[in-house]
Amino acid sequence: QAATNGLQPLLDAVAHETLPLERLREAFDYAYRNTFLKRALTLSPTLRDFFGEEHQKRIDAFNDFDAQYTELTGQVVAARLAARLPRARTEDCPKNTELGMLQREMVKKRRHKPVRRLLAEAPGVAPHLKPCFLMSPLSVAQYLDAEQTDFDLVIFDEASQIPVWDAVGAIARGKQVIVVGDPKQLPPTNFFSRADSDDGGFDEGTETDLESILDEFLGSGIKQFSLLWHYRSRKEGLIAFSNYHYYNNELHTFPSPHSDDVGVKLVPVDGYYDKGKSRTNPGEAEAIKQEVIRRLTDPFLCDKSIGIVTFSQAQQSLILDKLDEARREHPEIEGHFGEEVDEPVFVKNLENVQGDERDIILFSICYGPDQAGKLSMNFGPLNRDGGERRLNVAVTRAKHDVVIFSTLRPEQIDLSRTRAIGAAHLKSYLEYAERGPAAIAANIESAQTADYDSVFEQEVAEFLRSKGYTVHTQIGCSGYRIDLAVVHPDSPGHYLLGIECDGATYHSAATARDRDRLRQSVLEGLGWRIHRIWSTDWWRHSGNAREDLIAEVDAALKAPVRKDTPKKMPPPAPEPEEALRYASAAPAAQAPAPATIASLRKQDYPEVVLLPHGPADNFYELSSRPQLKQQIARIIEAEGPIKEDLLIRRVANEWGFNRVAAKIKKTVGDCLPPNLAKTINGTESVYWPEALDPTDYSTYRIADQDIRKLEDAPLIEICNAALDTLEKYINFPEEDFSKEIAKHFGFSRVTQKTTQLCDAGVQHLATEQTIILEDGFYKISS
Repeated sequence: QAATNGLQPLLDAVAHETLPLERLREAFDYAYRNTFLKRALTLSPTLRDFFGEEHQKRIDAFNDFDAQYTELTGQVVAARLAARLPRARTEDCPKNTELGMLQREMVKKRRHKPVRRLLAEAPGVAPHLKPCFLMSPLSVAQYLDAEQTDFDLVIFDEASQIPVWDAVGAIARGKQVIVVGDPKQLPPTNFFSRADSDDGGFDEGTETDLESILDEFLGSGIKQFSLLWHYRSRKEGLIAFSNYHYYNNELHTFPSPHSDDVGVKLVPVDGYYDKGKSRTNPGEAEAIKQEVIRRLTDPFLCDKSIGIVTFSQAQQSLILDKLDEARREHPEIEGHFGEEVDEPVFVKNLENVQGDERDIILFSICYGPDQAGKLSMNFGPLNRDGGERRLNVAVTRAKHDVVIFSTLRPEQIDLSRTRAIGAAHLKSYLEYAERGPAAIAANIESAQTADYDSVFEQEVAEFLRSKGYTVHTQIGCSGYRIDLAVVHPDSPGHYLLGIECDGATYHSAATARDRDRLRQSVLEGLGWRIHRIWSTDWWRHSGNAREDLIAEVDAALKAPVRKDTPKKMPPPAPEPEEALRYASAAPAAQAPAPATIASLRKQDYPEVVLLPHGPADNFYELSSRPQLKQQIARIIEAEGPIKEDLLIRRVANEWGFNRVAAKIKKTVGDCLPPNLAKTINGTESVYWPEALDPTDYSTYRIADQDIRKLEDAPLIEICNAALDTLEKYINFPEEDFSKEIAKHFGFSRVTQKTTQLCDAGVQHLATEQTIILEDGFYKISS
């Protein structure tokens, strides 16, 4: 019967004993499925024409076009808005026109019109000059007349904190409204609302307001959209607690490549809650003071911004006093406080921390046993109705780490003595901080015991294990998981490589942008190295696919330490765990501040003096060329070394041109002295005074942005700033190096463009082998 059905080759193999009888079924299954797959690949155009390498090229092209599209969209919006601006000159604006009235108000020294009246009298031109108004609901009522032309769109942010009666006036001034908020976060703070305003009865003729405008819209049946991607937390453990307790694990969070660090730590403090008098916890306040000093005086920790959250106003005031003491004792940390800093150290209580974020959040629980050892189950705002929402706000403020300083232990909270949900969640959060994921592991699947998403993934994992690697599956604790991850052989708490297969996780993404660009860019931003395997390639060309995978693992092993990987701290900095254990009377060990070395490289940019030249109409005349050459020589002598683009702008500005058109660039370019131009890195043309030798130039110059932007600084100056940093600190961590270089030029806020410019300088020095990268640190080559 087998022979009749075309199985003679199997019978022959058994007869000749080349196939053991007990493996007959296995051989048949393999041959049948192999034939089936070949037929499927042949008949299906999608499978037949799919090749991983070609598809990856399409993905790369799509990502490039998508990035260009995003950038161009912003430029188009800006251009369209700019096209609507009034073009009239000052002398062409009669006083009785809106533009003329505004011009008159601008030159007044006093007795200006009130803002409300000014906007009411300029309804036509104001929206063109300022197409977006950023205002609170109270400001809307104060400054915008109700009869003013409606806005096209009104957007409420943090709508859970806006009462209905405050929002109505702003809604009435718009044609469309978008309300953005989180019902699991803080409601409006109503400390002064009348407690007797609601007698508990029901009146059919009265419609009562809900708690916030967000609740009002949620209850009105208007269409809702949920924003599910969580962007803030650099470690998934920072959001896992809230995702489970408040969001039903529906948030799409992204796992960290460091599996041993959830980002939440509990630091026990030997203190007490002064319940009867000050209602503070002096031990926790002192511990936080010492931790702030330790972080801000450590050259490797001071770049992380700090926020301090307290559970009471009294503890907030005490910590503020403690920080004032710290600033007097350590003047070098003063630069991390005040409005001049982009993200200064703040101290806030639960009621007013919503909307803030910092790299590091330090918690002071404050409540705990009193001096007699007695513990009350009163935890301030957490005991109120909605107290759990206050806790949710507080624990989701950090981007990198949460450190909880607490006299209170989780086992001391007796839930039989309180019915407050906030108290129950506080107990759970303290357990989570103390024990890590194990505290909620019963409710969140373990990444290491989750099932495979497909047989394909299982085969890839088994292949890697056969090569001696440890592989974890389904990494993550929310709806999005990384299919496979290879554990670093020298650091078991870190993942070496993430592997994504084209299974359910891949095709579940809503759009190509989510699937092929945004998701991977988020993971790479968190420090992952991602390798993708296509199932058709694994089956068709298994040998090549396996070789590529092993090559990628080997490359990951040889790669420098990635971002967010814990660095080796140079002595004598304390070990983190040792430094985070405090007693109320024993301050923590402090890392020494870096040695103060006066910079021999740093100089102020020379004063820029613009000398007006002849009428702009004469600029293009041949007779003006000698004057142009003299002008160029003077600017090079005063500001050199100077990049060609800035030199041309200086010349154009002196002739009265506000922008540099192609014709201006060509005219000046014809007059530039070629003997003074030096090309750096093959791309950058810089003009040098004759007295300066580029090979001996070790200076970098700082200037205000309106005089010289960082992109106008020659590459050699960025390189010199980098060397200045390494001369001060000997070595510097890779991920913070560009930010530190930018600081030398006066930039406290570092944009992506600024980072790229500094990265170019670092790369140039590395290429020239002036500096080297070892164990994630840059240092000057010996």
